[in-house]
Amino acid sequence: MSSDPTSTPLHRTYSISNIKTDIIIILDLQNSKYSTWHELFTITASCYSVLNHIDGTSQLFGHNNQAWKRLDYLVHSWIYATISSELLVMVMKCKSTTRQIWVSVENLFNDNKQARAVQLGEEF
Repeated sequence: MSSDPTSTPLHRTYSISNIKTDIIIILDLQNSKYSTWHELFTITASCYSVLNHIDGTSQLFGHNNQAWKRLDYLVHSWIYATISSELLVMVMKCKSTTRQIWVSVENLFNDNKQARAVQLGEEF
């Protein structure tokens, strides 16, 4: 087996030139469409066989594999491309995995949902 990286076939995710054609909304805190964004993102990730980078099951293969790292960086670049700059600043962390970023986004919206429910309850 050759160690030449150019001899390895590329994963089909590399054929995507613009993720925004599949995930057609930009997620932000002010106009939350989290459930829609989440659904579009998981469908797209499933179609391209990278859902395991989001749900964390791909981490079973380890982070030392260069092909895994490249693919993981590609998927979390999808996240970055489909969220607002405000959210990007909140979730971007150096050397994080797609799973870590995904959980950060998820936590922001789950925490906001609880806070909003409390606020609405108090207003009622």
